[in-house]
Amino acid sequence: MGISMKTILMIELKGFEGQGASLGERMSAIGLSEEKVRSAIRALANSTIQEVCVTNPALRVEEIGGDTWTIELRDVSTAVDWGVRLLKTLEQKVLGGLFYLKPVVSVSCGDLKVQGGRFMDGASIRAYRAADKGEPFCFYAVGAAQKMVAEMKHVPTTKIEGAHLILWQQLALDPPLGVRAGGLSLAHLMLDNEVLFFRSHGDVLNFLQEQQTISQEIKVYGGPAPLRLPVYRDYNKSIEVLLRTTNARCSVLNYVNESASQDAVDWLTMCQLLKAQYPGKFTHNAYVLPGNAIKPVSYHVYDDVTVIMLRSFDEFAQSHSVSGSIVVRGAEIARRFRDDFRESFRSIGQSEPEALLARLVAQGADRSLAEKRAKAALLGEPIP
Repeated sequence: MGISMKTILMIELKGFEGQGASLGERMSAIGLSEEKVRSAIRALANSTIQEVCVTNPALRVEEIGGDTWTIELRDVSTAVDWGVRLLKTLEQKVLGGLFYLKPVVSVSCGDLKVQGGRFMDGASIRAYRAADKGEPFCFYAVGAAQKMVAEMKHVPTTKIEGAHLILWQQLALDPPLGVRAGGLSLAHLMLDNEVLFFRSHGDVLNFLQEQQTISQEIKVYGGPAPLRLPVYRDYNKSIEVLLRTTNARCSVLNYVNESASQDAVDWLTMCQLLKAQYPGKFTHNAYVLPGNAIKPVSYHVYDDVTVIMLRSFDEFAQSHSVSGSIVVRGAEIARRFRDDFRESFRSIGQSEPEALLARLVAQGADRSLAEKRAKAALLGEPIP
């Protein structure tokens, strides 16, 4: 039946240009411009796409211009599930107050080919035309995807001119869509501050290193960075260089998993070395999460810049890592995160490092290996 053909999902936001002009009009008194509105809408769309990718991974994501995204998936069935989750997620955000979101989604079969911001394959062009002509919150199947979708008994559709309309609101999600509070607050956050979005883990780490060199006060909340992974080598070394060569002060609050005890002991050992070497510049605290629990979000605050990071599990490297990040430049947001950090640091009390390390060693971690790795990390040397 050809169900395994690669599939292209097209997303277009209707009214993108006009919304920037109308929402930013005569708002200069509070610093709201057309560009800031459009940047906020794009950032929110990107974060929603990444949110969907957590439960429904994509082969490839491409942003074309300011209002169009292409998602490459392994087959039509996967694409339908992906599109339904996206639309239900955005529906929830709209009903929560983000009325300016007007997505159109279409699906077509083929390999995505983009060159210079232009679609070079017939499947992408067909999907784009359907999305461009379509109505907000409608989901269209075009080309060969029409027949495949029509043959899926669990997917309700209706035939229209040149396409099948997927009746996505009649479909259930597995896993169900979680209730996400604070959508309207997120919109305010994005509209009131300069917002950037990074997808690449390497880009996130590079940004963190650049930001810390120009910051005086740094707050870090999150899980341990696995010292054994080469991608962290420059970042780990940069922390020691920062403390040795500047007057910056760095406070770190970590949550650790007993199920990843070696990574946790490696990182905590490195933090203990830094705390002993730079007592007036570096402080550290940590607590253990129960079982295999993982916190999905961590954050860093560099003076007035806040970096909110999404974390995911890499089944090949057997580690948790950053899967994307949102950067917010704004004094008020940074202040709120700093206050949250200080309260969290205070509320858990000062941990007993040796007791915590002993608990993790009991789970199978090698303390001597951790000491070797920590020292190598601070010197920027290969990790044993």
